[in-house]
Amino acid sequence: MPPRPRNTARGFLFAILSVMFSLFNTKKQSSEYIYLDHASSTPVDATILETVLVIQKNNFANPGSIHRLGINSKKLIEEARKKIADALQARAEEIFFTSSGTESNNLALCGILQSFSSLSFKPQVLTTSIEHVSVLEPLREMKNKGIIDLVELPVGDDGIITMKTIREALTPHTVLVSVIHANNEVGTVQPIREIGRMLEKHREAQCTEYPYFHSDACQSVNYCDIRPEPFRIDLCTLNSSKIYAPRGAGILYVNRRVKISPQIVGGDQEYGIRAGTENTAAIVACGTAMEIVLGMREAENVRLHELQTYALNELTKISNMKIWGSLLKVGRLPNNINVSVHGIFSEEFVIGLDMKQIAISSKSACGMNSDEGSYVIRALGGTEQESKESIRISMGRSTTKENIDTLILEMTKIVERNEKAKKYLK
Repeated sequence: MPPRPRNTARGFLFAILSVMFSLFNTKKQSSEYIYLDHASSTPVDATILETVLVIQKNNFANPGSIHRLGINSKKLIEEARKKIADALQARAEEIFFTSSGTESNNLALCGILQSFSSLSFKPQVLTTSIEHVSVLEPLREMKNKGIIDLVELPVGDDGIITMKTIREALTPHTVLVSVIHANNEVGTVQPIREIGRMLEKHREAQCTEYPYFHSDACQSVNYCDIRPEPFRIDLCTLNSSKIYAPRGAGILYVNRRVKISPQIVGGDQEYGIRAGTENTAAIVACGTAMEIVLGMREAENVRLHELQTYALNELTKISNMKIWGSLLKVGRLPNNINVSVHGIFSEEFVIGLDMKQIAISSKSACGMNSDEGSYVIRALGGTEQESKESIRISMGRSTTKENIDTLILEMTKIVERNEKAKKYLK
């Protein structure tokens, strides 16, 4: 394993000193663990959990079997497919199930680009610099293999891409545009509707079927309208673990005019697009979860936005606190807060808060094995050090004002202990 960067090692030293100071000031902790990492994974809804247990017990048969038990499992999957299609105002045959959001992104990107292999020119793909790694990495791999020309478009310091940036990058060779609906680290919401309409006009002007439009909507489905057709989205990715359902199911919407090639072969499941025995329980849970999301989306938006506004106002009272991402209501998910304090590495906050039974994260959980800071923060204009100082606080259905007050109190203590640690090192 390569050595940690010097700045990160120093951050751990501050964290250790901070813990030492906290041991002398520790009071009895609450038995309740405050979970503020919903962007990584949501807890499973109690109703859904009961449903999953029943299905695991009674509908364990392979959905591909033609006996009664297999047919019953298949029926449950198709009912879930219809529920999700209805929630998206799409057609059931446009909904495909995978194992995760990561697999859905890979299937969407690799599957559609494979269909362009016979073109007389090298296909160009446009994406943003703040996409999830499950979008950036497969695209970069295809670029390195000489399969595509890849352009990673910059975003503003608010984390939002402009229409002008995309428009000026479009060429007759652009076959795919992939823009995340809402960023997983800073929660910024992109102008997806406007992008979709612009690409539609570009297709009409070029008299072509492309560029196709893909959007990773895993983070936004709880709070945003993500209906593909009104937004002119051709491929859309969703994930069970972000909508209070168990991990193990990804969703990919593919408009019926779009043809993609399977990336996992060895069976004719999912209309031949994705081989492998379907995860019946996880898929059924997705269908139920989507219905619950639609039923409470509006109220949760209002409630969490009020909490977000309150939290941001309180956080700015902490010395040297910086907020990352858009501050506009329409430009940010209501459950997302991303901040940093100059001179305090993210590990100190994550570890220190965990000791007080509060869960937050420093960046996307999919990149936690890397010692690098957040590439999203760097894309917003942050320095290398700032990319290692940012923390993500992501609220959810269980979050209360009391939770936020506790968070603010403990973060303030960490900042104060850090100042003491710095004086001790001098």
